[in-house]
Amino acid sequence: LKGPWSRRRGARAGPRGAAAIMGNSFGQALTQVVPGSHEGTPWLQNGRGPTLRRLFGAYENGDIWAAYRRLRRVDEDKSGYISYEELKRVILLQEFHLLFVWDLYSQQNALIEGRELLTMISVFSSAKLVDKAKFLMTLYDASSSGCLTGTEISQLCLAVLTVLSKCTGIVVRTRTLTSGLKSELPSLLPEWAQRAREKGAETSFSADRIIGRTEVERLLQTIESLYKELPVGEPPPTGAVQPPPPDWGASETVLSFGKSAPKELSAAGGGASAARTLVHARSKARLTEAELAHFALMGGLGENGSGSENEFPDGRPGTASMSVRRALTRPSRCWLIIHGISLKEVAKDLGGFRYLFTKSTASALCVPPACIEVVDITAGSVVIEFLMHGMERGGSSRSSGELVLALTQQLSSAGSALRKGKFGRFASTAELLMGETRKRARPPAAGLGDGDAPLCCDRAVQTSDLAATLDEVLARLRAEQRRADEAEARHRAALEELRRRDVEVHELRGQGRARCGEESAGEDGRSGG
Repeated sequence: LKGPWSRRRGARAGPRGAAAIMGNSFGQALTQVVPGSHEGTPWLQNGRGPTLRRLFGAYENGDIWAAYRRLRRVDEDKSGYISYEELKRVILLQEFHLLFVWDLYSQQNALIEGRELLTMISVFSSAKLVDKAKFLMTLYDASSSGCLTGTEISQLCLAVLTVLSKCTGIVVRTRTLTSGLKSELPSLLPEWAQRAREKGAETSFSADRIIGRTEVERLLQTIESLYKELPVGEPPPTGAVQPPPPDWGASETVLSFGKSAPKELSAAGGGASAARTLVHARSKARLTEAELAHFALMGGLGENGSGSENEFPDGRPGTASMSVRRALTRPSRCWLIIHGISLKEVAKDLGGFRYLFTKSTASALCVPPACIEVVDITAGSVVIEFLMHGMERGGSSRSSGELVLALTQQLSSAGSALRKGKFGRFASTAELLMGETRKRARPPAAGLGDGDAPLCCDRAVQTSDLAATLDEVLARLRAEQRRADEAEARHRAALEELRRRDVEVHELRGQGRARCGEESAGEDGRSGG
């Protein structure tokens, strides 16, 4: 391979030699932004980079995806931006650490772009390089197809460089990086070069989706040595802040099957102690005997149970003598989006993949596989559309909504039966949505209201009252209005100060000219005398 990811023989090792090793675009830009981490470099001078490594260096791949799911829950308007209060529900840090992240990445001290925040967490985490790349591909894949265009690759590279440049103060020109990628990527990907000859370089670069997971893994092999020399490629620093549990910040309804829950604990100000307090508070949540029995079964079941498709996970056959039937309530339509893989990776054995999902989910939820009806499996990255049916067994029953919430708990917990089983490699990056259509689908904790009314969330207390929804919107609007008024006041004050300084400068210039005139007149008088 030649181009921005190639390594020349005999090139000097180390961060400064990497610029020559990596060519003229991404590698050179990367070593320009982070020239090293030794004494006297920008990385250590301001301390921003080491601080972020200390805050997020203990994050692994599952912790990054957990932050992604929390941000998706918090960003209810799907704007892609979050406020400071919403940031406290995405990452668990002490107050002064949250303010540090906010000051570094917020725009005009008002909002943080969610994609940039997740990019920062991924870059400064200790996840494997390939896992970071797959996560960033998901963030910048606008089509959710699992393949990127040249423009999206350029945006991804620029986002990584921007995150790092805010730690060193060294900025890379966007045009230089983009033009370098345009000229060098065709030499790396023959398919791209062929498309460029057919359609034109500009059209192919912006429209053709050729870079998938296989291509990215091939490219990553050539920059692995450079990555290990960077500060973000080293092992996590001593004393790194531990990430919160994967299910931290989730609505308490996941634990109480849709019932009203106590006020959610605040993320800020507690650090690790807040996480321990949160876990302790949840352990004391009141559950019914049926719910306790369900969680006991769910935590103790694995993936290796035997039996036919109509058999229960406990080994008893699904015959009519067990009085098992679907609940009379209508099923819940769900969408499981598995990020980081493309459909072609599972299309070779789509039937086996469908069976693995059905069997694994049924085993984890302690229900017959008939309760899970797969409707379709489509691209983007991999989307499983399925119906979750409720069930009645003996004297107990579980509605479809309860089963969906239990599945949410399975996906968010790294120690669950589903995550530890054969389906675990897919479940670790999966996102569960519920709704009649994909466009209207929402996370289950925000989609189990009464009827078709939207669910309103106010500090983990849920209601479908339209008045409460309006009050919440108005409260946010007033807060944003106050913030805008304060910004406008500061702007007016700055303009007034600028006018005052202009007047002073004008007066000083006038005094200077007058003084020069007096001195000139005095010299003329002395020369005439």
